[in-house]
Amino acid sequence: MDSTGPSGLLNKEQYAYIENTLSELNRHRRNHRRTELTISQKSNPAEDVHQGTVWHRRVEVIRSNTDTSVLKRFLNYFTAEGRRQRKQNREAAALFCGQVWALLQNEKTSVNLKKKIINTAESGALPFLKKTEIETIIRNRQVILRSTEERELIRDTAEFLKKELPDILSRLPRVTVEDSREVLKAYYQLIILSPELLPKGHKAHKAIRKLEKHLRNTRQAVDITELKTNIARSVFHNLWELLPSENYQRLLISIESNPGSSRDKALQNVQDLIISNGNPDKPFVHGHPWELVSVSDLALVQKSPSLRGYKTLNRLLDDLSDDVSAVRHRINQLPCALRSLDLAGVKKDFDRYESLRHSLSAENQSQDFKELEARCQGHRRLIAEGRAALLDIQLYQGRRWKLNLLLQILTNSADRIRNEDKLPDLRRDQLMFQKLLDLDQLRGPQVDAAQLEWLIAQNNKTRGHLTVAIEGDGPTGLMLAFTQFQEGANVTVFEKRSTEDNRLPVVRLDPQWLQMLKFYLGEQYYRLFGEDGQGIVRADGFGEVFGEIATDRLEEALNLRLAELMRRKDEHTSRGHDPQKTRLERLAAYEMTEVEISEQGFFTVQAQYNPENDPTLNGKKKLPADYQKPQALSRPVDLVICAGGKNSQFRNLYMEDKMVSSARSYGVCNWEGSKDQPLNNDRLDTFGNFRDMVIVDQQFQQFFQDQMTSEVDRIEGLSSYERRFLSQQTNERSSGVRRLQASAHGRVMQTRCFENKNLVSIGMELPEAFNQFCQKLQKKLAALPVREFDQKGEKRSAADQQAWRDQRAARVQKALATAWFQTVAHSYGIDQSLGATREMINHASSAVFPIQLHKARESVISKRSDSHEVVIAAAGEAAVSDHFMNAGNLAGARENVLHLQSYTRVKCTGFDRLEPKLKLEFLPGKMFPFFKTRLQLLEEAHWETGEFVIKRGEALLSKSRLK
Repeated sequence: MDSTGPSGLLNKEQYAYIENTLSELNRHRRNHRRTELTISQKSNPAEDVHQGTVWHRRVEVIRSNTDTSVLKRFLNYFTAEGRRQRKQNREAAALFCGQVWALLQNEKTSVNLKKKIINTAESGALPFLKKTEIETIIRNRQVILRSTEERELIRDTAEFLKKELPDILSRLPRVTVEDSREVLKAYYQLIILSPELLPKGHKAHKAIRKLEKHLRNTRQAVDITELKTNIARSVFHNLWELLPSENYQRLLISIESNPGSSRDKALQNVQDLIISNGNPDKPFVHGHPWELVSVSDLALVQKSPSLRGYKTLNRLLDDLSDDVSAVRHRINQLPCALRSLDLAGVKKDFDRYESLRHSLSAENQSQDFKELEARCQGHRRLIAEGRAALLDIQLYQGRRWKLNLLLQILTNSADRIRNEDKLPDLRRDQLMFQKLLDLDQLRGPQVDAAQLEWLIAQNNKTRGHLTVAIEGDGPTGLMLAFTQFQEGANVTVFEKRSTEDNRLPVVRLDPQWLQMLKFYLGEQYYRLFGEDGQGIVRADGFGEVFGEIATDRLEEALNLRLAELMRRKDEHTSRGHDPQKTRLERLAAYEMTEVEISEQGFFTVQAQYNPENDPTLNGKKKLPADYQKPQALSRPVDLVICAGGKNSQFRNLYMEDKMVSSARSYGVCNWEGSKDQPLNNDRLDTFGNFRDMVIVDQQFQQFFQDQMTSEVDRIEGLSSYERRFLSQQTNERSSGVRRLQASAHGRVMQTRCFENKNLVSIGMELPEAFNQFCQKLQKKLAALPVREFDQKGEKRSAADQQAWRDQRAARVQKALATAWFQTVAHSYGIDQSLGATREMINHASSAVFPIQLHKARESVISKRSDSHEVVIAAAGEAAVSDHFMNAGNLAGARENVLHLQSYTRVKCTGFDRLEPKLKLEFLPGKMFPFFKTRLQLLEEAHWETGEFVIKRGEALLSKSRLK
């Protein structure tokens, strides 16, 4: 139907005339009276120019003459008067029909009047309309009732899709998921708002299927159904913000009135996603916006007629109410003084204290300054309590609900409450929750110190201190150190590497990781992710938010913060503020070896010293005579956490590894600038999305051939025969290179692109043809004879000859990988735009390697003696490998950290303030349930986490799964 308005202007008088005529027709229909239309008034012809020809006359409803006999009416039909009367009736009916259609097509006509016209036509009170016209009105009810905003949105969306969709298709296969985002949103917006514009068989459907197939084949979208559902959800969010509530409600009703349609399926998928996000038994979340139930999500499911009274919706609302109650319970645990804390006054006190603290000596401190210092100390304690409460809410209630939804529910509850006795409590909790959100924005040295003081106070006030040994000081191990110490544990971190060991691969941190880092790192967090930080927090437009940071930079920040916490704790102990003398230590260059049991039945962990990794020795393997560091040491343990990765010998001693997927070949390359020649990426906007791709076309292959020839020529230490052999094997006319080019030509390869300041990292799956080429070349190279004498003229032993073969193979592999990734850099243009040339490659952190998902068969085990028990648990990659090209490759580690923190919390305090409900399980044949122990809950949580991580990683690898 044409959406443009009729010619002429409409006014209130004309609206009233149409409404009265419709009311008269309905009244006669209800009384079963026959009616006719006659022209009753003719307007001034001079007004026709302004009102339009359809409005220059009006009609009147008259009752048909039914008093005369049937015979007279029949005879009158053939008379001139009868013909004239019928002509007038037809003319009046046509006039009124035109007026009705003009109103229906006019955007300025009120919705109520349009509804009245539609209902009158549907009831049969407009007999002068043809049956096909009535069917058209009823069928296009939703189109007619659209608001001006809807019509404009549909028009703009249709124009955008018409223009951009052919352009996207013409660029295939050089289209990324970021390129296609707006086109996909426009397509699903039209499907939802105006499906009549995209009927079955429309060419747009075929084009979108082609685009989705491309995204699936290039693995840019691991789950295309999930991607489409999130896009449809964003469309509903947008409509909820743009449309009046009545129009939004009407849209949902119209969608559900046509079950089985494409937009009804889209709505059902969105509803299912929202219900799933609100499921309290959901084992795993990242904390992305698309994983959380928002205010617009709640409006969608509440306004959907099909979900009203449905048990899943009622359960969702009950769970939301329970979590709001949990938020209120956590808020009520906070000190009363926090409620009256003036944040503006706090900031003023902190600024004044910082300005005076460095200028006054201890002797010159006045009474006013001492009072100010005491106030600031009280402020710090309250701020730390509030920020800790907010983190608890973010990590638990915030796993399912957006915080603004929880705040809105609190606000609405306070607005609707009728019990005046409860109203002050709700208002107070609402204001306190808002204050916690405001506290999260506070920064400065005083806030930074408050976090550390709070951690120490938390550790001191626990009644029991679990003894915990942590293997590994990577991001997982260091976060474990903070969380375990917070819950009251004596913590020792063992790290066999040096503190100066650098690892450049970039990790992606989901929102829950970022929330934890913001709390535990304090100001160090902003050095990583602030405006001038080394890393980047990036939203991809599909409801995902990630922080990207090089591993060594993250470890450096965590190590600095841990050292600061250890120093402050030692100061507390020296002042006598730590009567229990709890332990927090980090032991570099010590490798955990085994857990032993003493004669008294207590368990200890043994560690061996590795002097070559000790930074204090400056690389000397031989110990100085006066060096006092013990070669071996032991610590008593109640809990041992293996966070040293999948290759940890200690972990392999107690846990069996299980491969759960076939292997695929991947590679990572890092370009890092120097101080004298940094990369030109200060803006951190090189890549629109971390998901990207490269196409192995003719241009790519030619550049790779030139790079490969150049890199092979640069290999050092080769004999003339070896160099001539490699030159022949890598020549573009060789059979191996021709097979590589033929097999890889046209392949679209997935990539994952990251950047930090002065660092760019690209990881990707490598073509099988490239791997075969490298393997065959290595095999031929291994068969070459090795010269009997080296370059110095010394005779080589058999071991030296094998060492040279291995070294030669490694150099060739490095040259081929460098050529490949430099070609990838060239295809992105970053060799020119950023200066990411081969000289900038950090070869120590760049490699080609097979990826095969694995997990520990049992990631939590326990050992018992007559008087004691020790639990050995794996965390991070030691528990389950997380595919490095996955969305958040430390998400599984973060879940392990939280599970172990909950376990230690109960062991040290006797209860869990965050999860007060114990889980019950009914055994077959048993009348009564039993309570799961904390160890059983920990085992179950680790197993669920492992299954989820493997499931997400498998989508990026081979579809076949090993048994």
